[in-house]
Amino acid sequence: MHTTQNHACLNAREFLLYLEGAVSDTSKTRIEKHLNLCSPCFEVFLALFNDFLNGSPRPPMPAVASIGEHYCA
Repeated sequence: MHTTQNHACLNAREFLLYLEGAVSDTSKTRIEKHLNLCSPCFEVFLALFNDFLNGSPRPPMPAVASIGEHYCA
């Protein structure tokens, strides 16, 4: 698992729940802080957000990545 200044990189579940607005305020703050610090995670977020805006259907969670798999590992 990759970390950025003691912040673990995001996994598939965190990205998807964040995009759906289904995270707690605490998690939202943590995710947003991490995205500001971690270029690889931010790039993944931008790609997923673009798909989200274009109406791409949400893929099944395992198709995106394993639940515990971190994107910038």
